[in-house]
Order: sequence, then C-alpha cells, then structure tokens
Amino acid sequence: DGSETAGDTLTLVRVQKFAAPDCLQPPLPPTQQGEIVVETNRCSTCLATFQNEQALMQHCKQTGHELVYPAKNSLEPAKTDVFLAYLNTALQRALGERCKKWGNEYIDEDRAIQGKDRNGRDLGIKVFEAYSCKFGVMRNTTTAGPKAKLILTVDLRAKVMRTVTVLDMLNRIQETDQQWSSANQNRARRQWIGERVMYTRERKGYTVVGLDFDNSPRSLPVPQQNVSHEEYFK
Repeated sequence: DGSETAGDTLTLVRVQKFAAPDCLQPPLPPTQQGEIVVETNRCSTCLATFQNEQALMQHCKQTGHELVYPAKNSLEPAKTDVFLAYLNTALQRALGERCKKWGNEYIDEDRAIQGKDRNGRDLGIKVFEAYSCKFGVMRNTTTAGPKAKLILTVDLRAKVMRTVTVLDMLNRIQETDQQWSSANQNRARRQWIGERVMYTRERKGYTVVGLDFDNSPRSLPVPQQNVSHEEYFK
C-alpha cells in the first residue's frame, strides 16, 4: 500500500506477451479434426475455474491463491489500437533521438538550408525539412495474406526560422537607441503585431501582441516580480 515507501507500490501478478493483431497476421490453417482448444481462467491452487479474469483475480486476492500463468512462449494477439499506440510511441522516441522536435514535427538541424534571394543575398532565414510520421493500418484489398497491412505515413513540411532577431529587424526601421518617431512606431506595430517568433533556446513560439517604445529591458519590470527584464533573463 506504499505506507513504508516514498510512494505507492506496484505488484506484477501477470506477464503477457503480445503478438501483432489478428488482422495483421496471415490466415491460420484449418483446425485439425478432433482438435479442441479451451481457454479458461483457472486457479492453480484449488483448480477452480471462473467466468472471467476479474472474478479469478478477486478469488486469488481473497484466498491468497495463485492463478495459472500462460505458457512461457504463448503470444496473445494485441488489440489494434493498443498495438498502434505502442508502435507510434516507439517511433516518436526514435525520432526524438535523431532529430529536434519543433511543434508536432521533427527537424534535422544539420540539414538546414540558408535562404537566399535570386541574387544570392542572404534573406536572414533558415529552412528546415520537418517530418511527422505515424503508423496506421489499411485494409488489404488482395485476397491472399492478412486482412490488413501496416502502413507508415510520412508528412514533409518546410519550417522557416529567422536568423535575425526582432531587435535587428526593428533597427532596420530606425536605430533603437534613438527616440522613435510616431510614424516609425506605427510602421513597426503594423509589421510585427500578430507575427509569430521563436525563442530558440527553448524552441517555443510566441505571438507578438505589442511593442513598448517607452521602456527598455532595464526599466521595464517583470509582472509580479521585483526585478527588471534585464535582470530576469541574465
């Protein structure tokens, strides 16, 4: 019950190996004449049988008996949704070991393309190939083989990252260490409010909701904190 530990405890009472779902397995040969296949929920201590596994587990819990474990090498077909959930979890883990996650996609940072215009001038952006992959099951239209087949869907997109900061872009409108004119303030707001920017250290995107021309990082306090933005991000 976890009373003598740092948390709850877990007791394994049964280990079951799973195979691919029935729909992905080749058809079984016809049962030989006279062959009988029986599956029971049986107690190995008192040999009593039960209608379902829940009743068997309740009996073993109350009496301290043990259930009959399946044969060591027996494999039970998994449910299709459970099987796909397992495969997609393993797939996401494998992608995460080789690539960086960006939103719902994965990118290879070593294969970024530097954006240039037709004259070869740097556009200040990097273009990444972004992948999203998912396993699924599709019905087999042929008469031979399994009823369904496993498919892998790969979606390829382009992710664009600016290599210049918002401050660099604002400097192109007007030097930020000067007093901004009303015209340039309105121009900057029209250009940037509503744009999506990324904090590259955390790979998180943020939407620009406003531009403050009356404060600097040193003078603007962080809400509910007794520090400035300059001190907070040091």
